[in-house]
Amino acid sequence: MTTQRTTTPTLDLLARPSGGFAMVAMDQRESLRQMFTAALGERVGDDRLTSFKLAVAREVGPYASGFLIDQDYGFGQVAAGRMVPGGLIVAVDSLRQEPDGPVEDTAIDERVDLTAARQAGAVAAKLLLIWRDDERRARRLEIAAEFVRRCADAGLLSVLEGVAKPAAGATTFDGPAAIREAARELAGLRPSLYKAQVPLGGAVPEERLAEECARLDETIPVPWVVLSQGVERDDFPAAVRAACRAGASGMLGRAGRLERRGRLRGRGRRAALPLGTSLAGTGGHRGRARPPLDRPMTRPDPQETGPMGPSETQGTGPMGPSETQGADPMKRPAMHGAGPVSRPATGVDRPAGPAGVTVAMLHTVPALAAPLAELAAEVRPDARILHFVDESLLQDTIAAGGPPPHVLRRVAAYAAYAEESGAGTLLVTCSSIGEAAERARPFAALPILRIDEPMAEQAVREGARIGVLATLATTLGPTTRAVQRAAARREAEREVVPRLCEGAFEALRAGDAARHDTLVLDGFRELAAKVDVVVLAQASMARIVGEAGGGVPVLSSPRSGVAQLAQA
Repeated sequence: MTTQRTTTPTLDLLARPSGGFAMVAMDQRESLRQMFTAALGERVGDDRLTSFKLAVAREVGPYASGFLIDQDYGFGQVAAGRMVPGGLIVAVDSLRQEPDGPVEDTAIDERVDLTAARQAGAVAAKLLLIWRDDERRARRLEIAAEFVRRCADAGLLSVLEGVAKPAAGATTFDGPAAIREAARELAGLRPSLYKAQVPLGGAVPEERLAEECARLDETIPVPWVVLSQGVERDDFPAAVRAACRAGASGMLGRAGRLERRGRLRGRGRRAALPLGTSLAGTGGHRGRARPPLDRPMTRPDPQETGPMGPSETQGTGPMGPSETQGADPMKRPAMHGAGPVSRPATGVDRPAGPAGVTVAMLHTVPALAAPLAELAAEVRPDARILHFVDESLLQDTIAAGGPPPHVLRRVAAYAAYAEESGAGTLLVTCSSIGEAAERARPFAALPILRIDEPMAEQAVREGARIGVLATLATTLGPTTRAVQRAAARREAEREVVPRLCEGAFEALRAGDAARHDTLVLDGFRELAAKVDVVVLAQASMARIVGEAGGGVPVLSSPRSGVAQLAQA
């Protein structure tokens, strides 16, 4: 299955919900083979490299905001299998290196078709350039400029990586100065993201490293991340932290290192990445121009202050006052985009019951949190209820005409936050992103439920002609397909009649509730005359339709959807 994008790509496709970047690099080729040789004592074939990279994609990919891989060893399989929920990055560099030696020079690999890569699911391309102060310096700059241009033409983000090395025959080499000069030239071409070396190999005290990174930051006019090359594994988390304090926005690094049996070293899947490093709020950028990340991202990184931040777990209700109190604005990432600010998560002010049961809900409409919390209390009075409220999920879905790829990734991220908070289940309460919730299930360690699935099942039992009423096209389509899938599961022939109340949503958004109600009533009466049962794609319509009668069963999702939590 291919993924088509009709809008200009933004860095949101590679970022975590906090706005930071925690990306995995699996584009090593001969250098990876060298690592296997050192670990196993024998040279391995191409199949071994590919199988290893696919294993990393399966095990580590779900925890990364972006995944970089090369065409020769796994890109096609990762893309076709939709193995990673984060942004997929294709490497386009042709590497020149001697057997068992380091990369000495690079060029653009003309075999990589950027348009085909985008159609396969890539959101970005990456080019490594070896920067040297020698006679080929100007030519390398031309190659970098050509790469940035080609990415823009293909509708891909451009990730440009500069690695500074001494010129042949040089007797002295100032590493930090060369890294800065490489960044000044290459990042000056305005790639979407610049990937920089850690100054001094990260092998200095963190304060000293932060000073060097601040000097580097002054030369880079675009968002930037650090790479792991040249940094000892145990030093890398502190190096990322220091770089982010100075203005970086995260990392794009190797997933781990090999031991004798060629396995990833680390305590479980998450240990392979320094994801515990706090990235939120550390990218300074100090007010300089920065491309928008496509939405206002206000949720703090869970590793910074706990899954939901200290002031956000002690509210007085779903929208309790503590959501906006106690937060340090300096701990938040830079905000970009337009529209309402997305509220972070909060817990209902009710402790967990004797069994310690915790369930989570993900909302795109803040007003739904309170009534659904009341229903959940009826179903699971013993449970602690957590609420994640992110209006931008719905905003982005409406703008794209359906859930774009990054919405799937963000749903998967919220599932991870829910799990880290102790929840055993995540209920997604927005039908517009219901299909994204389904696609996120393979990447989650806990069940993800759609609020409208029980309603769809009930509709199939109620009649042969099923009407679906909605005020949003992005809700009408998913709910209609949910009913059709429910009928297919029961092997029942059902006719689904969709009806969009055109203009109703826009009227409500403009403050004209009376106009909204009139359009919904008109749509309902027209639909009820044609079908055996009416399904309300949006729970907000129940109040209006309840006053109209109509002589047919009317189904809405809140009660039946929340009832699923009885088994959580």
